[in-house]
Amino acid sequence: MSKMTHILKTQNLNVSYGAIQALKNVDITVKEGSITAILGANGGGKSTLLKTISGIVKAESGTIEFFTKNITKQAPEITTKEGIIHVPEGRQIFGDLTVNENLMIGAFTVKKGLTRIDSIEPSVITPDIASRIKQASSETVDSIIMTRKEIIQNNLAKVYGYFPVLHERKSQIAQSLSGGEQQMLAIGRALMGTPKLLILDEPSLGLAPLIVKNIFQILTQLNQKGISILIVEQNALQTLKIADYAYVIQVGKIIKHGKAKDLISDPELIEAYLGK
Repeated sequence: MSKMTHILKTQNLNVSYGAIQALKNVDITVKEGSITAILGANGGGKSTLLKTISGIVKAESGTIEFFTKNITKQAPEITTKEGIIHVPEGRQIFGDLTVNENLMIGAFTVKKGLTRIDSIEPSVITPDIASRIKQASSETVDSIIMTRKEIIQNNLAKVYGYFPVLHERKSQIAQSLSGGEQQMLAIGRALMGTPKLLILDEPSLGLAPLIVKNIFQILTQLNQKGISILIVEQNALQTLKIADYAYVIQVGKIIKHGKAKDLISDPELIEAYLGK
């Protein structure tokens, strides 16, 4: 996929918690269609950066641009509606609701709109949708207008396609799922909102290696389908293998950045984060 322009840019971003400065003049750029990683030790400011981008934490100074719009002081619910969807550390699913109910909560921002024909799941194509696709194709247009209900059904079909175990357990109470299944549910809930930028905070935390491998494979598939991803991870090696670009943050400052394929063999990074 060609990475034409930036989807997200922060400039001179500063955040403080009282007397403690958590972010110091942080500049990052996320290219459209890319996977961008934020690496670093615990307490370095990684989660604060994600929360500031999604509006949960307010910046003291600096700017955040989403496409060309300044969203620095925007309310988090507006940012979510515009397509920045945050999967927080610790999953934060609704444990007493079913899998399906959790997913439906993720769709609350969905509204009627244009949908690319090649992103419509075959299982949701009704005669009405098929007629609209045929009409669009005859006009050499690659998108059709879908109702809110149709988009939600399409997103749900996609989520169950990526995570078949969630479909098997759709009526199960979420807190009864395994840790890996709960992480899949948290990602699935985010996908229900049709993200343009998917933000993930430590998606591999506390999970078995096989589950981690599966989740990273799915993140790669999502990216190949056109979703831009910004990911914070302790698992630096695994993340650099799927990322296009990475930033290393230490005590609130970006100390290193570059193409993931270059950083994966950087001696300093190997010693600090990947193990000698």
